[in-house]
Amino acid sequence: MGVLKTTSEPKGAGHFISGDFEPNQSAEQITLSATAALLLSGTMLGQVSRGNQAVAAVANAGNTGNGVFAAAPTADAGVAPGDYTLTVIEPAANGGTIQVQRPDGTEDGIARIGVAYNGAVNFTLNDGAVDFIAGDGFKITVSYAAGSGQYKPIDPAALDGSQNFAAILYEGRPVSAATQRGVGVVRGPVVVNGNLITYAVAMNDAQKKAIEAQAALVGVMIRR
Repeated sequence: MGVLKTTSEPKGAGHFISGDFEPNQSAEQITLSATAALLLSGTMLGQVSRGNQAVAAVANAGNTGNGVFAAAPTADAGVAPGDYTLTVIEPAANGGTIQVQRPDGTEDGIARIGVAYNGAVNFTLNDGAVDFIAGDGFKITVSYAAGSGQYKPIDPAALDGSQNFAAILYEGRPVSAATQRGVGVVRGPVVVNGNLITYAVAMNDAQKKAIEAQAALVGVMIRR
């Protein structure tokens, strides 16, 4: 594979690989985000897979009550995309109780009409001239624009997708104010010496183990 070249980096390109490596199957060219620090061979990388968040709300067809949101609903950063359903479960005069469900069908919480709700989604649903009845509801849809697809060091605090394993940088890359090309080990079969990989962003042992478990799912086996 012509792109797998050594550099003057002290540790050398691909030094972290200890066995079972087929370059043409496991490595590919990737685009790295701008970086203010040298990226060493063996740096664990994530990929920016999510862009900006959008939130939209719509009333269920056939609602009896005519209350409306006090302001456009919002969602917490990084919440799962999909439809969050609001269903009136205990109607009351000038009020009532609402069950909020996540896209996977689990309960996010219980809201009350006229009271601010703070969960994965956030809103205040006001009472209208006509009270809501049981079964009335709304749908709040959370979506994300596509991410840049660029790779950067894994950061467990990120919410754009780069908190998850996507590749190991094969060959070190220099500081760059612009994106640059690189080579990433993105899948197996490959066996990696875990003592020679680099986490460019500080994380604890539990976070590292979680990242390495993700790598194992795509055949990148990290051994110590």
